[in-house]
Amino acid sequence: MTMPIDQNRLAGSSSPYLIQHKDNPVHWQPWDDAALAAAKDLNRPILLSIGYATCHWCHVMARECFEDPRIASQMNADFVCIKVDREQRPDLDAIYQGAVQALAGHGGWPLTVFLTPDLEPFYAGTYFPPTDRYELPAFPHLLTALTHAWTAGQHGVRQNAEKLTEAIRDRHVAEPASELPPPEPVGALAMWMHEYDAEHGGFGPVPKFPQPPVLSMILDLALLTGRSTALDAIHHTLAAMAAGGIFDQIGGGFHRYSTDAEWLVPHFEKMLYDNAQMLGLYARAQLSRPHPAYLRVIRDTVSWLREEMRDPDTGLFYAAQDADADHQEGVFHTWTLDELREVLSPEDLELFAHSYGISEEGNFEGRNIPHRQAGDEPGSDEQRLTTIRKTLNEARNRRVRPETDTKLLTDWNALTIAGLAEAGRRLAMPELLAMACDNARALLDSMVDADGRVLHCQHQGRREKERFAGDATELAWALLLLYQTTGEAHWLADAVRIADRLFDDFVLEGGALAMTPADEEVPLQRPVPVFDNVAPSANGMAARLCVALYGLSSEERWRQRAEGICRALAPNLAQAPGSVPMLTLARLALATGTPHLQLKDDDDGQLAHIFWSGLYPLLTLDFPDSGPAGASLCTGTTCEPAVTDASSLLATLSAWRDTLVSSDPEPVRIA
Repeated sequence: MTMPIDQNRLAGSSSPYLIQHKDNPVHWQPWDDAALAAAKDLNRPILLSIGYATCHWCHVMARECFEDPRIASQMNADFVCIKVDREQRPDLDAIYQGAVQALAGHGGWPLTVFLTPDLEPFYAGTYFPPTDRYELPAFPHLLTALTHAWTAGQHGVRQNAEKLTEAIRDRHVAEPASELPPPEPVGALAMWMHEYDAEHGGFGPVPKFPQPPVLSMILDLALLTGRSTALDAIHHTLAAMAAGGIFDQIGGGFHRYSTDAEWLVPHFEKMLYDNAQMLGLYARAQLSRPHPAYLRVIRDTVSWLREEMRDPDTGLFYAAQDADADHQEGVFHTWTLDELREVLSPEDLELFAHSYGISEEGNFEGRNIPHRQAGDEPGSDEQRLTTIRKTLNEARNRRVRPETDTKLLTDWNALTIAGLAEAGRRLAMPELLAMACDNARALLDSMVDADGRVLHCQHQGRREKERFAGDATELAWALLLLYQTTGEAHWLADAVRIADRLFDDFVLEGGALAMTPADEEVPLQRPVPVFDNVAPSANGMAARLCVALYGLSSEERWRQRAEGICRALAPNLAQAPGSVPMLTLARLALATGTPHLQLKDDDDGQLAHIFWSGLYPLLTLDFPDSGPAGASLCTGTTCEPAVTDASSLLATLSAWRDTLVSSDPEPVRIA
């Protein structure tokens, strides 16, 4: 009888990443019952490789190791080899990233983990080369050493695996606090201002990731606390990113991160989650301090989403675009001077080269990454430069293109709904709001059942069974935002339905949400998403969602749920509030009385326009079913007298925001 591990079984996968490896000589298995049972039956360790379709170093390790017949033969003989798409199974990635972080102090992709048949890790790393280099062991040598350790001393290996597993479990959430920790907006700002790069913008060391949740929190808290230095820092950062090579100046959209302090040389892959969040962030920044570059970022990013990332069958957006084209990183996005001469007239080339830092020697491996100076203001040549960029984009599209990961992920599409809705409503771009509504309808129709259960992933019409808390929190938040931007109550009803189901299925005894539902079996433990990194954590977004729903409904279950998350994650809120931006904002909203604005507008919509054309962090918009036209500012269950004209509403909202700002050491007034 042929065991399933005697052949590569990835051809039938729904993951584009796994499909990339279907022709490897490695006998790759998907993570399924057959592969896990084979490891137990054979008493053979598991070699678990986790990556994603647009991961540059995943491609490198595949070319160097997994496509090498000799290395593949060694892997096949001694291990059950399992390949996992981290975007399709973020739970497995979160669990086993804990192993490499415990061993090496850092993680990343490709993630390479060696497990006992009981799924306990005993060795972990990321990229391994085929020969000794980069101060890393050669992968074949590592395989030999681990095979010998398993065959000669399996008992000791299992003991070490148990110890490592316990270390991972010890990183779990602590016991919930008996009292809510106080909000720490100043502490959260101080944490990131300590990391601020005053020369180039950005927060934290190289490589520089945009971290939209962090940037969003800094902008909101700068406004709420009156910290002008923090407001200056966030605008410096956003302008530098908009001008740098991290933003695709020709085709639109942000690359994943910058490899240098100047935001010049990016890692060239583009992720949906980054660009989704940038839309709302840059829209708010535009209202804070108008800048022509902010508007161009929004327009060009939306154009990229519409033209390159939208699935024609569903209207949903693809997950990512690769950094590599024709096995070369960045070649699609960069130019030599000779390539530009073939496309542009001498006059246009001179203007473009001067405006975008183009030179004969280049700034990236002999090629040029177009970029602008952060302080550049549009001049009389701006329309001409727009035409030049369009010409270059058309020429670039005739090149070998980077691969696109065509998975459709619910949480990342929900982030896109929120970004489109906010940018569209704030900047009077109704086509963006229409796109958001279309996307939301598509997700509700295809990924949400009648009871509010939200699926995570689909690809080419095939829906996978996995569910994660982040899908429900992001979608419910996006639907709540659609309610606020359109005034249509059905969006709110869907948000409530999904949120209630979320807490039925994902909440832990201490009040926090697990990443996986209670009825889903996972190895080691159910991971708890705590920190906001490149995307918001499920717990942070759930807390913000519940605070907003409590403000709109005064129903106690929402307040209790929000407070339960805050108590469960109290050490993070108290000791490192900047590491949990969404949770910090949720706790602040609780402390200031869950403020909301009840608004019943006239047909001209002027009152809603006043709200959306200003910046009032923490404030949720509600639309009563009945009553005269007007707007009433409410804190908890107490509402001020309604105002009926735009100027009075503007004065009311400005006064409310001003009351939160003082020159005291604690600048936010707590109710």
